[in-house]
Amino acid sequence: MSKGGYESTRKISDAILMDEDKKGKVLGIEILDATKNINAFDPKDPKFSISSQ
Repeated sequence: MSKGGYESTRKISDAILMDEDKKGKVLGIEILDATKNINAFDPKDPKFSISSQ
C-alpha cells in the first residue's frame, strides 16, 4: 500500500489487520483466511477491489 517505517498493527476485526506508520498512514493490510472472509476470492487470481461504505 505505502512505503514507510512500520510502527504498529491495528486489529480491524478478527480477520483483518492493518499496519501503520508513526503518523497513522496505512502501510499494508493483512486478511486472514481470505478464502473464507472475502466472497469470490480466488487465490489463483488474487485481484479484487475494496469499496468503502
